[in-house]
Amino acid sequence: MARTKKQKFLSMTLIAIIILVIIAIVLILGIGSKSSCGNGKCENGETCTSCSQDCGSCPIMTTTVKKTTTTKAPITTTIPPTTTIVLPNVTTTKMPDSCNDTDGGLNYYVQGTVSGYYLNKPFSHTDFCTGDVLTEYYCLTYYGKMEYNCVYAGKKCVNGACV
Repeated sequence: MARTKKQKFLSMTLIAIIILVIIAIVLILGIGSKSSCGNGKCENGETCTSCSQDCGSCPIMTTTVKKTTTTKAPITTTIPPTTTIVLPNVTTTKMPDSCNDTDGGLNYYVQGTVSGYYLNKPFSHTDFCTGDVLTEYYCLTYYGKMEYNCVYAGKKCVNGACV
């Protein structure tokens, strides 16, 4: 029994859909892509999560506790027959969020300090070394930090900088 044109078209469409699904699966799973984690270069889709050896560790966010600002209106109470007591306003000043980095951001070769305010709380952190691993602070909404192994750049960590 000979196939009709409509049957041939439907068969070819089904084959094309199957091929597209296979291609999508290969792309999603990354089949055939080579990983070069550990070669000292952050490349080929490597991230701080998938290859901290090459890309450094992911920034660690620190949570701060919010300090609220309270303003109360004066309270007036009349005590018979003619004595009046007025309580004073209670106010606090809220500092705007800010962040300053003395080494200009993610700069592994200069020791810097981030400082400022976040949610009305002051902060200040200076880059430091643990062996040849540099803990580098930088500004985001408030601040972030990441660790970087100076050996990847052929350097040593000294006084909060790769030299």
